[in-house]
Amino acid sequence: MSEIHPVIKTFSNAKEKIEEYLNIIEKLQNSAVSKFHDLISRSDRSEMAFNKLFEGIKSCQDVTSPLLDSITSFLKENNSSEPFVQMLSDYKGYIAIYFQYIKDFHNLSDKLLDERLKNKKVDEIFCSFEENVNMPIECVLFSPVQHIKTYGHFIDNLENKVPPSTEDQIYLKEASSYAKGEIARMSIMFKAVSEVEEMLQNNIEGFDVYKFGRRLLFKGEATKYSRKTKDERLLLIFSDGLMIGKSNKFSKFIPFAQYEIEDVSDSGTFVNAVNIYTMKKSFCASFLTKTAKTRLINGFTEAKTFRHNIWPDTNNVEYAPVWIPDELVPNCMLCDVKFTFVNRRHHCRKCGKCICTKCCRKIPFPNASSKPQLVCDKCYETMKTKD
Repeated sequence: MSEIHPVIKTFSNAKEKIEEYLNIIEKLQNSAVSKFHDLISRSDRSEMAFNKLFEGIKSCQDVTSPLLDSITSFLKENNSSEPFVQMLSDYKGYIAIYFQYIKDFHNLSDKLLDERLKNKKVDEIFCSFEENVNMPIECVLFSPVQHIKTYGHFIDNLENKVPPSTEDQIYLKEASSYAKGEIARMSIMFKAVSEVEEMLQNNIEGFDVYKFGRRLLFKGEATKYSRKTKDERLLLIFSDGLMIGKSNKFSKFIPFAQYEIEDVSDSGTFVNAVNIYTMKKSFCASFLTKTAKTRLINGFTEAKTFRHNIWPDTNNVEYAPVWIPDELVPNCMLCDVKFTFVNRRHHCRKCGKCICTKCCRKIPFPNASSKPQLVCDKCYETMKTKD
């Protein structure tokens, strides 16, 4: 079997990404934008941020579809020696359209949630679309920002694949230089572009950081406290979930709406700390600075706004408790008896407190395995009362 020519492979990869990108925009146009137009009159929607971005993403779609057609046609010919610069002849105009869209996105994205909350029917249209594509509409509107970065990489890769001193190579060198300059300028001007840049630069073993429609809302190192140890962890909050890793290695990914982050007041060992709750295991994490902690909380708050309609009320979810580290509790937290080799510590599976044998009992948990779990006397009485 003959090896695929590098130019053909580059075009094939680009075709796949552009198809995915245009497919979701097509769904946006058919399922959300058309219903939005039917619901809101032209005069009423003219000043809305959503309408401005819908118009902009349509311009991006209109300029990108011909590029996909040209790439598809080139691949059908399957002749890497044929000149292909004609399909990139208007790269400056192409980038200019995306530049304008990204500028509008930068100026208007903060207004999107308010517009949704002010109009329940508009929000219902968008919620229905989000359920269908399993992606927040705000992240679909973010996709042109991702695309312009991949477009720049596409031209750059082509330049490196074609023979030197050919018509294509000379033209691509000029196009690549221009694209890099403009995208670098966008990255300085617009936070969303630098966000994509950071995603592309992150390499985490076992986890694909860069994903279509994904937003990176926070990245930082934290100290994770468990029952017996404390370890360094890498935390990344995305629009679609929370990733927990060890250095640059993937450990686990918790999908959005299946975790919660709670601020913790400074106390003793726990400074600049938060509690991170999940269904199976929760923990306390602390940061080196208050700024890092604030950035994490802000990222989490933004993640919740993307799917505000399905994020559960904390009071209605049975998250696993945060276990208090053994070393911080020399005595039982109920009866104050000192822990010893004989009088061992136990952790309440309901509240996380350290308790002695006399202060704990077993009880089955609702919606869990039938095997009874160890809980403190206080939680036992509370759970029995609910039964």
